[in-house]
Amino acid sequence: MLKVEKITIGDLKVTTQKHPYFRGMALKGRWLQFVGPSLSPVLASLARSGVTDLANADMGVMAAALGELFFRMDPAELQPLICETLASTTVVVPDEKGVATQIDLSNPAMIELVFGDRELDSLKTIWFALKVNFAGLFPDGAMAKLVQAMAPKESPST
Repeated sequence: MLKVEKITIGDLKVTTQKHPYFRGMALKGRWLQFVGPSLSPVLASLARSGVTDLANADMGVMAAALGELFFRMDPAELQPLICETLASTTVVVPDEKGVATQIDLSNPAMIELVFGDRELDSLKTIWFALKVNFAGLFPDGAMAKLVQAMAPKESPST
């Protein structure tokens, strides 16, 4: 059975189901392919913010890092990558009258509907979906070592 996790982000109740194995592996490969060239400056930025463990990092700090990462990515690749990342995510959002509606984020129109004016919530939701799918990517402190290695080094005083 695939892992399902839930979180509340703002007034959204977010549920993400882990992608099946091969879909998850393909998505992981796409993330690494497209973000690889941009990852070093983002990890350095996280290190400056004091992040040593991505799996337990503050969502606000991670959202800012994702925003920086998206700024560095090819815009033509961004929409398909976000859509695939959120393909197994639903949100329950209140409408204008306060009635809760469940929305499946499996297509760009629904993502636009939910996040059109909620950029920070969208970044937090993407981070949550990544965390659900790839939390085991850097086990046993490996991420802490990677982030520390990317931290800017102090230059010797003259």
